Amino acid sequence: MVVIAAIGRNFSGREEVNTVMNWIYARNAAVAAFVAAAGLGAGFAVGADALTGFVTGRSRAAVLLYRPSFDHVKSVLMLNSQDELRRLAGYYALLQNRTLDADYLLARYREEQNPVTRRTILWIMGFVPDPSKAYASLESVYDDAPGIMQRQILRSLARVDPGSLDRFARDHLVDAGAAYESLESMYDNVPRATQRRIVRAIAHLAPGRLEQFAAAHGIDPAWLREP
Repeated sequence: MVVIAAIGRNFSGREEVNTVMNWIYARNAAVAAFVAAAGLGAGFAVGADALTGFVTGRSRAAVLLYRPSFDHVKSVLMLNSQDELRRLAGYYALLQNRTLDADYLLARYREEQNPVTRRTILWIMGFVPDPSKAYASLESVYDDAPGIMQRQILRSLARVDPGSLDRFARDHLVDAGAAYESLESMYDNVPRATQRRIVRAIAHLAPGRLEQFAAAHGIDPAWLREP
């Protein structure tokens, strides 16, 4: 009986040790997972900013972190080329690589002389991830831009934030027809939430054309009356 009791205590002690060890392993695994997730998130944020700075010439920090990929180096070479077609391809490379900086694009727009290149830059500004910076950059060149550039600015503003066109129209001499065309040109290719914002913008900018717009795009009139 003494031997059996001793064996029982021995097994009981092992179970307690195993329970403690399992708890330690689980805690360490949770800590490791948290650290890995935090490091991965920070790495993405820092890496994206470093690449944008490297491509646009704002910073050379990327070379301290790792060797930049061939695509990013190629983008820099194209953007600094004397060949207009290569520079144009460089702007598209910025969009493809998602290294868009509103201030940099604004500076390049003012430097470029070719209308096609300038219009392309304005179009790309519509994809800048920071809507407030994109709005400020586009607004700063609107008043002095020729008509064709102004229409492209309106299209880019509509892509960045359809609701901003109403405010923009109040601050600038915006032709209601041009604003309407800019909104209509992108309506069918945006998510439903953005479509609703476009409809609201049209209701403010060109209320007389709202029914025409609804008929052209197969919009249920009841949907127009929803809040």
